[in-house]
Amino acid sequence: MNNLKLACTWTVLEREWLPISRREIWIPRLERKNLFTNYGLTALASAPSGNYVAPIYLAVESFYSPLNAQANPGDMSFSLNTRVDQSGDTQVVVDIGSINQEVVTFSSVSGTSAPYTYTLSTPLQNSHPANAPVVRQVSANDTISNLTTEVQYDPVNFPGLRLASGAGYSSGNGQYTIQFYFTATMAVAYFATCGLTDSQTISQGNLHNHFTLGYDHSLGQNDVQINGNLTIVNS
Repeated sequence: MNNLKLACTWTVLEREWLPISRREIWIPRLERKNLFTNYGLTALASAPSGNYVAPIYLAVESFYSPLNAQANPGDMSFSLNTRVDQSGDTQVVVDIGSINQEVVTFSSVSGTSAPYTYTLSTPLQNSHPANAPVVRQVSANDTISNLTTEVQYDPVNFPGLRLASGAGYSSGNGQYTIQFYFTATMAVAYFATCGLTDSQTISQGNLHNHFTLGYDHSLGQNDVQINGNLTIVNS
């Protein structure tokens, strides 16, 4: 009996102009894997029924808190000015978007006001500079309500809305890539976490998957393409 394996990889590409060749190219800057929510898995399993509503909208969450001071390998705690965990969380992601990004499990959070100290169950493995961004770890139980600071992709012309996928393609059996294109002036914010939803309206719909990204688009300097490659294979 065959089992199906499901995986989705997300890639951030920036558009750059090459003066020598006088042409533009897309350069990969960041790659991350996503987690499917419980809702997303059940919804995908229901697709043959004909009732499946495809998640073609990208929810972008900008909330994070920076480290108060440098954290080093072996440290058993660190502090933040704002709590990033939510009820039921046991993990956070430190230094998102960098090569030293790591998921850590915390046993407690102390402090009734800033700074908040996270005491870890196991020591840090990597070095992280002061101000490195920290977010809660995404969970299969996540829903739209876990997104607290969503980014409007065009607050002037399309307030309160998420960006819809503008294109997509298949590169082989069991594969499909969904694409989202942001101009330099769209969603000018820090992309902390992202996920696919089935509603264009911020705070509405269902969250099908969720992933930590850590991409800084707050300066609005580059056009950005975010691609999600879904692969389903027999194993």
